Amino acid sequence: MIKTVFIFIISSLLFLSSNIYAQSEIEQQFELLQNAILQRDEIIKKMIKRIELLEGEVVTIKNKEKIRQIVEDSFQNETDPGVESVEETVTDKQIEVDESEVTLADQVFERQLLDRGGLVLPVYASVVDVGLTMIHSSTDNIIIDGFTIDPVLVVGDIFTQRVRKNTTQLALGWRIGLPDNLQFEASVPWNYVNISRVEADSDEETFYDTGLGDIELGLSYQLFHEHEWMADSLLAVRWKTTSGDGPYEYSDPENHSTGSGFDALNMYYTAVTVDDPLAYYGSISYTYNFEDRKDIGRIKPGDTFGFTLGTSLAINFKSSWNFGYSQSWTQKTELDNQQLSGTRLITSTLNLGFNYTIDNRRSMNTTLGIGLTEDSPDFQLGINVPMRFGL
Repeated sequence: MIKTVFIFIISSLLFLSSNIYAQSEIEQQFELLQNAILQRDEIIKKMIKRIELLEGEVVTIKNKEKIRQIVEDSFQNETDPGVESVEETVTDKQIEVDESEVTLADQVFERQLLDRGGLVLPVYASVVDVGLTMIHSSTDNIIIDGFTIDPVLVVGDIFTQRVRKNTTQLALGWRIGLPDNLQFEASVPWNYVNISRVEADSDEETFYDTGLGDIELGLSYQLFHEHEWMADSLLAVRWKTTSGDGPYEYSDPENHSTGSGFDALNMYYTAVTVDDPLAYYGSISYTYNFEDRKDIGRIKPGDTFGFTLGTSLAINFKSSWNFGYSQSWTQKTELDNQQLSGTRLITSTLNLGFNYTIDNRRSMNTTLGIGLTEDSPDFQLGINVPMRFGL
């Protein structure tokens, strides 16, 4: 009996020890299997990451090729330094690019600034600009035909006069790039002037004149090109001739001038910087008017100082909106070294514009100017079509 019990105990112990050993062996195998699964998952994650990186590089290469092709098509496969600046903006990330959504502000604004004279043209490249401008101004005057005894007592007739003046100008401009960052420009205008005067008794007089305006010749110099904190800077000087008929050349009041009648020298500085999708521009100018002897004496028109501030918003490769403000101050006119009262002028204009690229050679620029002071024209509407050659 005791022997049987002893054998049972020994058998039970052996059975338990074998189960414990088997269980520990299973746990070890399970732990090894779990580690292997973790290593496999890590390898899979690394492979997925590498695949994503490779896909991103492939897409980026395709995007660069698409952008390069767009720029080359825009400039007719001509080499332009702007291509490198566009390529540098593409990061090494996966991006989906659509031609209608890509905004190459630098290229858009560079083309528009070249069209509008904000940048110097490349050497021997030229732009022919055909422009049509319509200007409307109106004044309401109170005229006293008599004299005053004191500020409240008037002896004579008092009547009102309404004057409406419309000027339509067709201008042909030409600019050509020269070596050493220089540019020559010329503008030949043809003016049509229509003036309507309505007296208080409803009598209306209409006068008109048409003819060659004042031809302008200019020279521009590119001071700086945009880099880091420095903006594109342009310094220009322009000479306005007296090719048009001046207001002092006729004794008949029904003849009205198509020119100012005085030579003038205009100097201005312009700065432009691009911050995708906006471009900011500003300019300051000074105009010196030369005196001349007329039938009534020696006349010296007042000099003018002014400034312009504005911004352009690129909508796509072809279109952009322009918003600007300009103001100028004109000193009093002198007659035989005596200043004439009421000849000091302050003009302020709110400018709204839209630019559209027709094709690789032509574009269309429209501008609406709204006068903000009594000395400013009521509104100005201009349409220009620049045509590029050698660009």
